[in-house]
Amino acid sequence: MGDEDCPKPLCVVCGDTLSNGSMKSSLLMRHLEDKHPTYKQRNISFFQRLSNSPNLNSCLISTNKANEAASEVSYRTSYHIIAVIKNAVECMFGEDHVQKIKNIPLSNTTVSR
Repeated sequence: MGDEDCPKPLCVVCGDTLSNGSMKSSLLMRHLEDKHPTYKQRNISFFQRLSNSPNLNSCLISTNKANEAASEVSYRTSYHIIAVIKNAVECMFGEDHVQKIKNIPLSNTTVSR
């Protein structure tokens, strides 16, 4: 996927976009072994059929939407956990200690990492 100037490897099994550095055969094998151990013994024709599947794009779109929803749930959950902690600290120790809790990073990037 990507474009001619900046191609990006795409796993035809899970739809993950991999880094360009992962084009080394050892790193591709690691992805296969870690993420898809049941497909490890499949031959190349199996993966060629997957990549030519007309349903691949629709599967990837639904996978991406599921990943986005999971990230949103993770962010919202983190936000609520921090809010509960702030309330507990304020009740037990006072407002001055809540300021330390407010320093916990809660950005989308931090939560997704």
